[in-house]
Amino acid sequence: MMMMIVNLTPHPIHIYAPDTPDVVGPEHKPLYTIQPSGTYARITTTRTPSGTITVGGWEVPLVETTYGSVVDLPDPKPGVLYLVSLACATEMRHSGRDDLIVVDRLVRNSEGTVVGARGFSRVATRMIDHDTVD
Repeated sequence: MMMMIVNLTPHPIHIYAPDTPDVVGPEHKPLYTIQPSGTYARITTTRTPSGTITVGGWEVPLVETTYGSVVDLPDPKPGVLYLVSLACATEMRHSGRDDLIVVDRLVRNSEGTVVGARGFSRVATRMIDHDTVD
């Protein structure tokens, strides 16, 4: 079944071939680009001043951030996957929704900047107990 992907991030998502190396040069071109839909799923935040930190002789504000709920996330639709940020997908992992995906197997340029991905992932609903993993 063909699935439609709706990009709920503010960034174009460049999809590369699965065998693309981790770091690419200008000779590597994406297979496809998923443009932003214009709707951006996000997590509400409240920032409370918490002091400053001195960095290089400059006072830089420090805040305590409280994360709230995911907003601007459309209701599920048959045949539609919603591409969201990892933060949104993680927040929604216990909602029962299986239509939320994130980029996976990131591709970077020679400066280390993410330029795309080689696949997608769903965030698991369970956490791994690292004390019992072999």
